[in-house]
Amino acid sequence: MSDPKTTQNHDSGADHAPATAQRMSELLPLVAQKLRGLGIHTVYAPYYRKSISVVLIGEREPSLSEAVEIVATMTTAIGRALQSILQRRYPEAMTDAASGHFEWDLAADTLQHEHVMTHKGI
Repeated sequence: MSDPKTTQNHDSGADHAPATAQRMSELLPLVAQKLRGLGIHTVYAPYYRKSISVVLIGEREPSLSEAVEIVATMTTAIGRALQSILQRRYPEAMTDAASGHFEWDLAADTLQHEHVMTHKGI
C-alpha cells in the first residue's frame, strides 16, 4: 500500500497559466503575487466530503479592504484550482469517504497533498 502523503508539482490550471504549469505560482500567478505581497506564506486547504476550505497563514492580519479582496477573488481561485487538481488525481474524491488537505508553501512554491479514503467493510 502506498503512502498517501505526497509532495508534488502540478501540470494544469487557471488564472491564464500556461498549459504546462508545474508550480502553483505558474498555475495562479496573480494570486501568488498578491498573497506574497500581503505577507501570506502558507495556504492550507482541508477538504472533507464535497467541501474544500481555504485558510491563509501570514505574518499579519489583513486590512478590511485586503480581506474583502482575499475572500472575493483569491480564495475562490485557489479553491477552484485545488478542486481541479483533486479531481484529476482522484476522480472518486468527491464522495462521502474522501478527506485530506493541501498545503501550499508560497516561499518554496511547493504543494503538499495528503488524501485519505475511508473504506467500510472488506
